[in-house]
Amino acid sequence: MSNLQILSKFTVGGQELQNRVVLAPLTRAR
Repeated sequence: MSNLQILSKFTVGGQELQNRVVLAPLTRAR
């Protein structure tokens, strides 16, 4: 596994986490 592959997996996971953190309060507010 190359560093690039690990980095891309990391950023994708980070984006998913960010989306959940951002969307969770919005869905609760409704």
